[in-house]
Amino acid sequence: MSKVPVKFRPASADMPVEIQTMIRDVAAAVAAKSATPFAPEAVDFLEQALEPVFEALMVKALEHAVKAGRDSITEADL
Repeated sequence: MSKVPVKFRPASADMPVEIQTMIRDVAAAVAAKSATPFAPEAVDFLEQALEPVFEALMVKALEHAVKAGRDSITEADL
């Protein structure tokens, strides 16, 4: 059941829409809460910076799910 995690690049066609939306929402929320104004391209760079964080989170969540005998991630795994 141990398979290599899939790596996605921000805004790539193979990245699931749910992950794209999650990264975009987090980046937009960070920019909105910041006292420093963000240029639109800065939010794009923030999305790119967040992608490895979410990738690491998903890898750990999958490991947790596998240890619990499941092959898919649930909210409890996060």
